[in-house]
Amino acid sequence: MKYIFLVLIFFVSGVMPALGATTASVKNAGFAPAIIWYSKDSFFAGDKVRVYTIVFNGSVYTIAGSVEFLDNGKVIDSTNFSLSGGGHVRDVWVDWVPALGSHAISARIVNAIFTDAKGVKQTLALESVESSASERVVGQNPNRIIESAKATSSSESGSQIVGAITQAVETVNNAIPVPVKMSVVGSANTVEKFRANEAAHFRAERENQTRILDALNMPVSTSTATSSAHAKTAGITEKPFAYFLFFLYAGLQYFFQWQILFYGLSLYVIYRLTASIVRRVRNRNRGY
Repeated sequence: MKYIFLVLIFFVSGVMPALGATTASVKNAGFAPAIIWYSKDSFFAGDKVRVYTIVFNGSVYTIAGSVEFLDNGKVIDSTNFSLSGGGHVRDVWVDWVPALGSHAISARIVNAIFTDAKGVKQTLALESVESSASERVVGQNPNRIIESAKATSSSESGSQIVGAITQAVETVNNAIPVPVKMSVVGSANTVEKFRANEAAHFRAERENQTRILDALNMPVSTSTATSSAHAKTAGITEKPFAYFLFFLYAGLQYFFQWQILFYGLSLYVIYRLTASIVRRVRNRNRGY
């Protein structure tokens, strides 16, 4: 009996701490999420972010060169590398301060060389020289907005009202759980990415329609009356539709390009739909 009692004590002392242990959930760790990754995620406009990628060398030679990091096709910065063969990898990075808006971050290898068996450096043509793009929509940091409002409240007239608003915003911001804030930021980034992509899409469509209209408006040089009549008939039937598409794409580009118009009209539509649903529910409850 005494032996069983000692075994139970040992079991409880060993198992209970294990049951009480907690597992920490760490984001932005583990395997690299993509060919481009960041020192922190998420980030806001004005933050100092380190952008990473990885260089692989599965050949038998030692290779060297430079890696350029690009933002929307423009070079942010570059860094040099040297990597021995046999399947080795190396992470390279540059520092970046993102601005507000949409970004497509990519990397490419330039000035690549390799050292042959005799120790001679030669120009190298790589099969894979450019990475896929990592698309991000960068917003404002809510904490910076609060700090800016505090600074404004201390220097402008009506500081009491501004201070009260700032305090209310700060209280709400602190009361919202971090997962909820991250979810809201993620949803806002998704909507903003959709808006930016659609604006670029309709801009490309409008430019394509411009080229079509230029082609239709060009004088047609024909050798026979039949071909001239056919070209004239085609122009009469195609031009109105081409102009219609041009103005349609231009209008849609304008709508998606201007944030105040896109979000203002979207919020108005949501408001009208919500008001209509509430009105119908009230009428149904009243028996109308």
